[in-house]
Amino acid sequence: MKTKILSTILIALLTLPAMASDYEENGIRYTIDNSTKSASVTRYNSSVIAQNEGIVNIPETISFNGRTYSVTNIKYRAFKYCESLTSVTIGNSVTSIESEAFSDCTGLTSITIGNSVTSIGQKAFDYCRSLNNVHITDLASWCKISFAGADTFYRSYKLYLNGKELTDLIIPESITTIGERAFYRCTSLTSITIPSTVTSIGNYAFSGCTGLTSITIPSSVTSIGESAFYNCTGLTSITIPSSLTSIGWSAFYGCTGLTSITIGNSVTSIGRKAFYGCTGLTSITIPESVTSIESDAFRDCPNITIIYLYAVKPPSIINNPFDADVMKTKATLYVLPEAISAYQNHTYWKQFWIEEMDESMTGIENVKISSEENAPIYDLYGRRIIGKPQSGQIYIRNGKKTLAM
Repeated sequence: MKTKILSTILIALLTLPAMASDYEENGIRYTIDNSTKSASVTRYNSSVIAQNEGIVNIPETISFNGRTYSVTNIKYRAFKYCESLTSVTIGNSVTSIESEAFSDCTGLTSITIGNSVTSIGQKAFDYCRSLNNVHITDLASWCKISFAGADTFYRSYKLYLNGKELTDLIIPESITTIGERAFYRCTSLTSITIPSTVTSIGNYAFSGCTGLTSITIPSSVTSIGESAFYNCTGLTSITIPSSLTSIGWSAFYGCTGLTSITIGNSVTSIGRKAFYGCTGLTSITIPESVTSIESDAFRDCPNITIIYLYAVKPPSIINNPFDADVMKTKATLYVLPEAISAYQNHTYWKQFWIEEMDESMTGIENVKISSEENAPIYDLYGRRIIGKPQSGQIYIRNGKKTLAM
């Protein structure tokens, strides 16, 4: 019996090297997996990297014992504390960068990420205090990456596409979803164009993009995730389409540059802290479709003076969406004539100064846009509208504000 057990152990030990073994090249240590013909980056040789002036190129393939292996992933903490590291180029065969892979690489200033990466782990570049530049070669691949945490990058960075700083972002039409944290803390972006193929914008997708000043969200988008535009302090213009049904928690939290917003006519709920801290906000247009407004949705927005609310039935309130002084002394709530009584008798809404809405108050000279009319139509930011105008939105036609019904 003992002989049989010893034989089994011996066989296992003999076969183990055939499955995995270690190999080092140019200061990079790999684990070889013969069963998959792949290699993983597992550790580094700091002295060799220092001799190479901190420059590391992770290749697509390596050769070992006469065989070629595809380098597919960078393992957990593979380069952690590699202070001599200054720049990294990751080959196109790598599909995953695991958690803390490059954390605490305080000298790292630039990375180039291959177009096959599908996931980047939590804190992958945490405490990389000097990392300012991220280079990519394929925008569509970048949009699809799954980021494990909001703290993937330690600080804000500039994104480069094929060597050119990315400022005017045009999302490819092959993209249907902009993934979570896809452009988190990307400060180089100033404008974004999203195609009609995109149906959802993930959590934190553009959070911390402080250079962003404008974005057009197409009518194909049905959901904006939690904190999607959190702290986009430079954002001055935003069009929220009628296709949208809900605005996620903290979606536009801290967008201090926003002065007015018009919410599309399909939105039914405005999430918690959706516009919290939008200190520049002075007017809000809320469509008739909204049935609920959650707590703190418009808190710390001290300059709101005008609220247009088209719902005949007062939206339900969760806690307090507005600041007390805005509600009681600063803002005027304009509602439809037939809704005056309902708002005046509502426990929450009756605290506002309520006025009956009419064309002179809203600045709307024409109540209806006919799609057959030839006069060009523009949004409130001067951009020409192509196609049918969205119901419930305000446009400019012939120099006049016009409400599409």
